[in-house]
Amino acid sequence: MRKVSPLDLILVGKVIRPHGTGGLVRVASYAGSEDSFIEAGSLLLKKPSGEIRRFRVIDARPHKRVVLMRLEGIDSIPSAENIRGADIYIETKNLSRTNDEVFWFELIGLAVHLDTGEEIGRISGIIPTPAHDIYVVREGSKEYMIPAVHEVVEKIDIQAGRIVVKPPEGLFEVNEI
Repeated sequence: MRKVSPLDLILVGKVIRPHGTGGLVRVASYAGSEDSFIEAGSLLLKKPSGEIRRFRVIDARPHKRVVLMRLEGIDSIPSAENIRGADIYIETKNLSRTNDEVFWFELIGLAVHLDTGEEIGRISGIIPTPAHDIYVVREGSKEYMIPAVHEVVEKIDIQAGRIVVKPPEGLFEVNEI
């Protein structure tokens, strides 16, 4: 297997356990949908022992709160058991996206500027909610929760390393309580 830099990988899930007798595995997915696995084509699995192997994705489909996945070469309970607990990575070059889509890993660390130009901090985390994501922005001991909605986030410029926001009136007063 060719050498891949850890900087070129994104963690997208974890193998929970085998499912049935034919080599399917139950996966806790960190991806937006099971299509992310299929579109990537191949995955890197890092077993708890540290061993890393590449697998081609044959199928991935939702099942209750997990994804059932079939990988090339995993066709029995013992072979599925052998990858139990493995972290699943996709090479960033294999991620597909729409024109305006950004990934969470690209946002972490970006500088957040008000529409007036003032920098208020950097994105340190993202909280998913049913309505929309919330960017956690920190600067020293200050922390702000910025709703990731078009009405607030005016521009995301990954190349420049910054986001421009126009917070609604009162947002920072609420955040400082």
